[in-house]
Amino acid sequence: MSNLSTLLKVNFINSIGINKILKEKSKSEKNKILGTSLLIFMSFAMLFCMFTVYAMSLGKVLKEISKLDVLLTFAITMSTVFVFFTSIYKAQGYLFSNKDYDILAAMPIKSSTILLSKILSLIIINYCISLIMLLPFAISYFINSNVSFIFFIYVIVLSVFVPLIPIVLASIIAFIISFFSSRSKHKNIVAILLSVLSLVLIMVLSMRSDKIIEYVMENSNAISIVMQKMYLPSYYFTEALKNFSIINGIKFSLISIVPFIVFILVFSRSFKTINSKLKESYKKSNYKFKELKVESPVKALLRKEVRRYFSSNIYVLNTSVGMILFTIFSVALIFVGVEKISVILEMPMMAEILPSYIILIGSGLVALTCTTAPSISLESPNLWILKSMPIKETEIFKSKIALNLLVILPLLYINMLVLSFKFRISGVYLIGVFLIPTLYAFIISMGGLLINLYFPKLMWTSETQVVKQSASTMISMLLGMVIIAIPTLIYIYFRIENFAVFIGVLAVILLSVIFVIWNMLKTKGVELFNKL
Repeated sequence: MSNLSTLLKVNFINSIGINKILKEKSKSEKNKILGTSLLIFMSFAMLFCMFTVYAMSLGKVLKEISKLDVLLTFAITMSTVFVFFTSIYKAQGYLFSNKDYDILAAMPIKSSTILLSKILSLIIINYCISLIMLLPFAISYFINSNVSFIFFIYVIVLSVFVPLIPIVLASIIAFIISFFSSRSKHKNIVAILLSVLSLVLIMVLSMRSDKIIEYVMENSNAISIVMQKMYLPSYYFTEALKNFSIINGIKFSLISIVPFIVFILVFSRSFKTINSKLKESYKKSNYKFKELKVESPVKALLRKEVRRYFSSNIYVLNTSVGMILFTIFSVALIFVGVEKISVILEMPMMAEILPSYIILIGSGLVALTCTTAPSISLESPNLWILKSMPIKETEIFKSKIALNLLVILPLLYINMLVLSFKFRISGVYLIGVFLIPTLYAFIISMGGLLINLYFPKLMWTSETQVVKQSASTMISMLLGMVIIAIPTLIYIYFRIENFAVFIGVLAVILLSVIFVIWNMLKTKGVELFNKL
């Protein structure tokens, strides 16, 4: 037990950077760390407020029809779904691609203890997400009903068990992907393909979830029966809170914790094997020395960036999700049709309004595709090699920006071409469809790199911490959304009629932003890089 508590303590300190805050002497660095922490806190606070407003309005409606218990079902369902989706790729980095595994495996610590510490660390992170979902609906239920404060004691106790099942399911998927990819010659490519396939499958099931629920509803006489058929733990959770039922609370706890214990016991046996396999690399036995080729520094660095990128399925999936979603959407439009998609999504006007929002959709998905935001942080183990090379800092920057453009632009242009033919777009709007998202691609690529230079995370044990949880990644995504939202709101609010003039002015502004960011990279960016 002492080993487990020590591992949890170390994971906690590394995750939130307590040592860096306490031991950092520079006031500017301390302010930067505190500012980042404040930004993360504000993001969670905004999400909590949004869900609270939604829960309160829904509570009023459900109170009028005497169905307040549906709030509790919403709470457990949304919490479970969010935890599952946020954990499905995070689990791969925490469990099977962790940089500190070799050190831990060499210590006199059981594999089950190492696995349990990783899983518990994952659970602790997901408690924030779970509570953001649970508490707003619990507050709404408390206000709209006549329950006592004991209700919140039940909520807090039961919330401890809420993330267990979704995290176990996400970990199993991560294990399957890692297991099959480790047996392949091109294990990283296989892992990426399996992960993308999992994402597509989940999206298809999500799109068809309304049909599944409708089928269950037609064959059930009550919501409680629907809950039992769809997700049994949600039924026990709702009944435990609605009736203050200790028995149902125990059932919910057991049905959540038993699979968790079984998972730890079973997977701890293969935990060492799968991690060892993932550390292996394929080597040719018939290697022959051939002619050496000379390349420009930027091209050579870009080749290195591409190899580094595709060597990590976590890096690929989390930074290319925008283009993956865009491609899935375009393929669905071709083979399924906009009419059927509008029926599935319950958006009857989709076919009419979609052509007007193609630029916004493309630009928004470009903002989700940023390989540069974690790129400097990921260099941490080999940063000294990169800095010792006789090459200019700007050439390093160009190679990292070029990688993001390679990820974005080919798929962006193919998808935009498909949508343009599908909706017969022409003229100035066609120019805007290609021009504006391209300019945003340059801004996101360069801006993400600059932000990472300001907020580097060089002390990490898992790539997941850098790619998904670092300050630079969060700030890049938020700023990307903001710079896209501002012109969109201006266009809608002021009802601008001359689209050609609007696109022209926007293009000039975006080009100016690109010019400013590049000059900042050449000056302040170089200075920050040399300080690392």
